[in-house]
Order: sequence, then C-alpha cells, then structure tokens
Amino acid sequence: MITLYNFGPAFGLPDPRAFVMKVETLLKMAKLPYRTDATGFAKAPKGKIPYIDDEGVVIPDSTFIRWQAFRVTCPQRR
Repeated sequence: MITLYNFGPAFGLPDPRAFVMKVETLLKMAKLPYRTDATGFAKAPKGKIPYIDDEGVVIPDSTFIRWQAFRVTCPQRR
C-alpha cells in the first residue's frame, strides 16, 4: 500500500498544501489504495512534503509521484 506523507488537515482541508492536494487527488482518481501519514517530515528525502512510500520505494516530488502512478496503472505503456 502507498503511504502519502503530508502535513495533515488544516483550514477545513485534508491538507492546505497545493502539491499535497495534487498528489492526493491523483491517487484518488487513479483508484490506488493509499493511507496518509503526517509524521514523516523529518524523513523527507528532499526536506519537502509530499512524498510517498510505495512498498519500500520512496518517491519525492509530485511530478515523480505522478509518473509512478502512471506506471502502476498503465504498465503496458512504460
């Protein structure tokens, strides 16, 4: 299962950061199972949120996360 590291809810939103919302929306649209974790900032590979842990593969940056989601959902188009 994918773990999405974020800051957590604020201001009535699941996360107030635009890039976190982008990744969360992408995961929902791709129908990929995921969970969120707001405790991973200290371990962030680039010192930034969001990043994901996809069964041991840590992927920082929303663009790279999008590429990974595409590879998982469309393996024939790698």
